[in-house]
Amino acid sequence: MKKSAYFVVIFLIGFVAGAIAMNIYRIAQFNHMRKEPHDVAAKIHSMLERELKLTPEQSADVRRILDEARPKADALRDKTKREADEIFEEAFRKMNEVLDEGQMKKLYELHERFKKTPPPPPPTGGFGPPPPPPFPDRP
Repeated sequence: MKKSAYFVVIFLIGFVAGAIAMNIYRIAQFNHMRKEPHDVAAKIHSMLERELKLTPEQSADVRRILDEARPKADALRDKTKREADEIFEEAFRKMNEVLDEGQMKKLYELHERFKKTPPPPPPTGGFGPPPPPPFPDRP
């Protein structure tokens, strides 16, 4: 019985540590975009202008579309972050029922350390950011 309880606790700690690390990585990847949203939109606009050889009218329309999309994407990102935070808070509450006081203290210390540690660079080959959303079907 004790072995299975230890296994469950170790699994949960590993799961939470991995989830926390992934959350930190995700935050780090998107924080630079949020600090300078106009810069990101400008870079995307510039790339589209160059690659698609947009006319001045198309360029203005694309810029307007990007400017309209940014607040919606920011709102979705904020909502997702809040929901993820709620999931982790629930996991910590459940672990509080399993871990003793010393273990919980250590878990919170680890959590604080993970929040302060910069994420590793993304691995090369095979992993990285998710692919872009599918292109809508053409009429």
